[in-house]
Amino acid sequence: MHGPALVGWLLAGVCALAGAVCLARARRGAADGTVGRAARRAREAAVAETVMAWSMALMSVPGAPLPGPFYAALFAASALWALSLRLRGMGHQLHHLTEAAAMGYLVLGMGTGHHGGPAVVTGGLLLYFAGYAVAAGVRLLPVPVASGGPGPLPSAVLASPGVTDACRLTLALAMCAMLLG
Repeated sequence: MHGPALVGWLLAGVCALAGAVCLARARRGAADGTVGRAARRAREAAVAETVMAWSMALMSVPGAPLPGPFYAALFAASALWALSLRLRGMGHQLHHLTEAAAMGYLVLGMGTGHHGGPAVVTGGLLLYFAGYAVAAGVRLLPVPVASGGPGPLPSAVLASPGVTDACRLTLALAMCAMLLG
């Protein structure tokens, strides 16, 4: 991250928290005894999101604690994992592939002190992630429902689609900050 250290630390904290929530989603799926192909794929997607979030957190730490080739290998592996999930029929993996490619693009600029490539690429990625953040935010808007009874149990909150969308929204906004930083 090339901005102020405080921004880097805040971004690292937000990404780490998003990763923890994604990991809790993956663990919840494993702990509740849900079986089957769809449940396994949902857990795999949650683990992939955890890895991406924690990788983004690590890369956001001021002073980049690990060398660029480590990040390059990590994001290449993330891209291959997303591609393998996509080829097995898991939806939403093209977004993860784009995330991994964008992070790889940022890694290219780590050693040079600026964003590794042409402004048009950075601008295109910014448009994509900003648009994705808006779409994820719209999915989080409340839907009017008839009132009556208590809200969901805390354990059910992690299973709600809103938590997944909130994690993805957080990571899309973090990606915008990293592209701008």
